[in-house]
Amino acid sequence: MQNLSLAQLLSRLGDLVEVSGTEFFPEKIKDFFESLGDISEFSILTFQKNAIPIPVFTTVSGADKNLEHYCNGLYLLDPFYDSYVKNNFASFATWGDIAPNVFEESIQAYINYMGNWGS
Repeated sequence: MQNLSLAQLLSRLGDLVEVSGTEFFPEKIKDFFESLGDISEFSILTFQKNAIPIPVFTTVSGADKNLEHYCNGLYLLDPFYDSYVKNNFASFATWGDIAPNVFEESIQAYINYMGNWGS
């Protein structure tokens, strides 16, 4: 993880504010997170209760078919979606934040599936 000075962080956040609400926002937010640390894949989806997720942006190659599978039901196994539905979670998080070790066996099929994205 890269250590940014406060001035650098505020500058990058300012870049996000400038493109907020435009078609450039997803790419800029990806760039922002890449500046903070290593990211192998990046996707933005919107979750709503009682509705399928809506893909907004992804860097995963060949993701169209995978996102279709995800939105057609796989999302129900997603610990991020589960946390959103059960805890009204609305934030940024990593796998470690959402799916602690105690969960690992119950989501292994989901993790295996996600590991094949872009293959």
